[in-house]
Amino acid sequence: MEYPVDRFTEAERERLRPHFTNLDRPVFALVNLPETVKAALFARYSRYPGTLR
Repeated sequence: MEYPVDRFTEAERERLRPHFTNLDRPVFALVNLPETVKAALFARYSRYPGTLR
């Protein structure tokens, strides 16, 4: 099975790293974010064709 591959610049990786359990595998968890921020991310993601990260 193939998964979408996210490609990030080093600056993007530095900004994302504190909030995602990993940046290079298909399964990840959101961490260190308020519940309201996570809810807003998922609301937008539900209409977005790309990946959450």
